[in-house]
Amino acid sequence: MAVTLVLVLHAGIPLAGGFIGVDVFFVISGFLMTSLLLREVAATGTLSLAGFYARRAKRLLPAAATVLLATGAATLLLVPPIRWPDIGKDILASALYVQNWRLAEVATDYNAEGLSKSPLQHFWTLAVEEQYYVVWPVLLLLALALIGRRRRREGQRWPLTLASLFVLLVLAVPSLAWSIHLTSTDPSAAYFATSTRLWELSVGGVVAIVAIYVPRVMSPLAGAVVGWLGLTVLLTSAFLIDETTPFPGTAAAYPTVATAVIILAGLVPHRWGPTLVLGLRPLQWVGKLSYSLYLWHWPMLVIVAAALARDLSAAEGVVVVLLATVPAYLSFRLIEDPVRRSRALAGHTWRTLRVGGACTVAGAVASAVVLGAAWPPATPPAPLAISLGGGPQPSDAPKLGALVLDTPALGDRAGAPVSRADSITPDPLVALRDNVGDECVKRLDDVSPEPCVTGDVDSSIEVALVGDSHAAQWAAPLTAIAREREWRLSIYAKQNCTYATGITVAYDARPYPQCTTWSGNVASALASDPPDLVILSDVFRKIVDPEQLSYEASFEPLRESYETSWGSFLESGANVVVLKDTPRPGIDVPACVSEHPDDLTACAVSRPEAMRDGTPLEAAAKSLPRVEFINLENAVCPTRECSPVIGDALVYRDSNHLTSTYALTLAPRLYAALPKL
Repeated sequence: MAVTLVLVLHAGIPLAGGFIGVDVFFVISGFLMTSLLLREVAATGTLSLAGFYARRAKRLLPAAATVLLATGAATLLLVPPIRWPDIGKDILASALYVQNWRLAEVATDYNAEGLSKSPLQHFWTLAVEEQYYVVWPVLLLLALALIGRRRRREGQRWPLTLASLFVLLVLAVPSLAWSIHLTSTDPSAAYFATSTRLWELSVGGVVAIVAIYVPRVMSPLAGAVVGWLGLTVLLTSAFLIDETTPFPGTAAAYPTVATAVIILAGLVPHRWGPTLVLGLRPLQWVGKLSYSLYLWHWPMLVIVAAALARDLSAAEGVVVVLLATVPAYLSFRLIEDPVRRSRALAGHTWRTLRVGGACTVAGAVASAVVLGAAWPPATPPAPLAISLGGGPQPSDAPKLGALVLDTPALGDRAGAPVSRADSITPDPLVALRDNVGDECVKRLDDVSPEPCVTGDVDSSIEVALVGDSHAAQWAAPLTAIAREREWRLSIYAKQNCTYATGITVAYDARPYPQCTTWSGNVASALASDPPDLVILSDVFRKIVDPEQLSYEASFEPLRESYETSWGSFLESGANVVVLKDTPRPGIDVPACVSEHPDDLTACAVSRPEAMRDGTPLEAAAKSLPRVEFINLENAVCPTRECSPVIGDALVYRDSNHLTSTYALTLAPRLYAALPKL
């Protein structure tokens, strides 16, 4: 059931809550591993950590290393080079079982927005498990020490049960509390963090500890009823929990507890219990291959999509998942099962650990090969020297980016998509790092109103740039303007946050209260020391509406909130300028350009697809008489198709943010449009 839910979701079949299969995995793993540990304690009176880790290595590492090697080879053959550095790092993180922490970091890094998924993203669950099993056996040894050698020798089970339960609860209760807290404050990190998942594995451990007592208190008939109830809750959860549900948090309790209940019911089997379904041969076959299926299906889905340079349809996803059963079966029969049953390794702990170490080294080598193929890394371009006054540019300044749009000889052809460019600045491989101002964007859980300050920091004239990352993309040209005009530029920006007071916007289809708090804090900071000019820009986002979550329902409340928020600036005597959001191509432009260097037209997007007119930001700006509205979209998409490269400059660093290089070439236009102080 666990692997089927995950496969269905990843194939593209509409089952939004299929990701709860991961939670089922965690409970099963906690149950099985704790059962093995307790069995060893019952047989020997103690616990061998080396033996436990050797068994884990023999069971998991050979198949995992095979997938890492295959993924590295497929990456070099089929994936655009722009993605090689990230995948190389993912291979290493997966080999070292720290991929969950890498994903937690990248998921809260706004630079990662719009990037394709990692073919090794699914290794995060294995990382969580292995990190858990670094801690839990040690704590079990502590429990054994608590009950004493004499009681263990006398075979008294109650002391071990109580001590083990106590240690597990010490692990699980803080984890659950932290999961609930972090899910509300930093959902991206909460999803991948080991600390928020420990309690799920611990629930499986609790089931293993109390397993011997279950037949004494539960009849087979009661077990059948309870088991069907657990299975019903589990499957219902897969349909009711979706991407809008705060997760893991309290919502993870449904699949977690349901799985625990099903396992408990299985301890008192009844012919009419859930085994009637779960015991069917096809499901047992899938269960036997579950680890291999889990390892192989996701890299195949991601790499096939990368090779086709597009997302897969649901039908194509199903075909790829079905095809994944072939390497999964071969991996199980030729690698996973033979190594697990190997006589050469049976009873040889240190030999087995050396084999596990060799598998880890193999993954590290695969990572080094992929990273080496991407070496040396390109470097972001040096800042351009731009003249702002409308006069001629410096003689040594190249005609780059939007500057070519002022070249009369090009006429209407300026900015039209071209098949190829002799050189592209910045190199697509480093486009993400061409991001002046990104360091000023507050991350999800940061509500501090402290700005980044640049330009002439000692100037008496202050300009405030306020908004989200789409406001911060103007940092490069505004910094150039501020330095030339001797202005102090203060940048107030927050990830995925619309600056508007009195409302709560949505992030990832969930309420984003940190944005509301940050907006209020920034409003207070600006009110206490009003700037001379406020420049605002952001993306049109949904707000959290009790009735519905839609752009239509968000329009009027956002417009009214903008007008109220900006009113305080106008009352203080500041000038207010609103920058229309730039066109959004919706594709990973650098990746597309790196894949089609000789046919850049393949990466062009039509104006209607990229532009959004009539936003509440624009409506509010035009309704207030003392607010200037600046629209530079024709300098970003000057023809019927938005070109990925204009004047040899790469326009976008991802799917929706301008490169700082191109933004800087817009500085003369932006300066000319700004009201004079």
